[in-house]
Amino acid sequence: MYQAAKAVLVTAGLAPDSGKTHAFTIAELEKRFVLTGLVPRDVGTAINEVTKMRAITDYAARCARPHP
Repeated sequence: MYQAAKAVLVTAGLAPDSGKTHAFTIAELEKRFVLTGLVPRDVGTAINEVTKMRAITDYAARCARPHP
């Protein structure tokens, strides 16, 4: 979803690289496209849900350590 959000911003002539995080890119997409009605709200909701799932799995994997 991050890459798709970044592609939308770049295609629209915006520079998402000013904040090189997933959260910044998703927030920009929401601010500029979802809240203005250019992208349906349910798409914004789906992107937020997938972003939450990504964070959970990424950080859970980092915290999981094999027991000796």
